[in-house]
Amino acid sequence: MRLSQDLPAALHMLRGVIGTEAFWTGIREYYRRYRDQNATTDELRRVMEAASGKDLRPLFTQWLTRSGVPRLIGTWQYDASAKQVRVELAQAQSGEPYTIALEIAMRFRGSSATRLERIALTERLTRVTFTADSEPSTVVLDPNTWVLMAPPDFGRKQ
Repeated sequence: MRLSQDLPAALHMLRGVIGTEAFWTGIREYYRRYRDQNATTDELRRVMEAASGKDLRPLFTQWLTRSGVPRLIGTWQYDASAKQVRVELAQAQSGEPYTIALEIAMRFRGSSATRLERIALTERLTRVTFTADSEPSTVVLDPNTWVLMAPPDFGRKQ
C-alpha cells in the first residue's frame, strides 16, 4: 500500500467494516486524545476497537503492513432450474489471499430494489450461491466501493 495515497481508502474501508457511527465515534476520540501529538497506528487501532467493540488487528495488519491490493477475477451465472445465482471469484494478486468482506449487489428486471449480499473471501478461490426466483439483470461486486482493490474483472459467464 502506498500509505500517502491509499490511507483515505483504508479509512473508508474501516468505516465499512465497523459502521459509520462507530467510525466517527472513534475518530472524535482519537482526535481528542492525540490532537497536536504524534500517534501510532496501534493507538488508532485501539481507539477504533474501543469504539466498535471489534478486534481490528487482522484488518490493520493486512491493509497497513502489506504491499499491493486484491485483484478479483470472476463470473456469475443463473441456474433457472435450481433458481440460484452462482458466483465464482478468484484472488489473482501475488502473495497470500486477502481476507475481504465483500458486498454483491443484484438487480432484477421489474424491480427498482437492489438485493445486497455480503460474503467473506478468505481463500484463493471462492464459490457462493444465492437463491433467486428470477435471473438478475445485473450483478455487481462492491457496489458501495468499500474495498480497496484493483478494478475487478467480473461478468456474466457465457
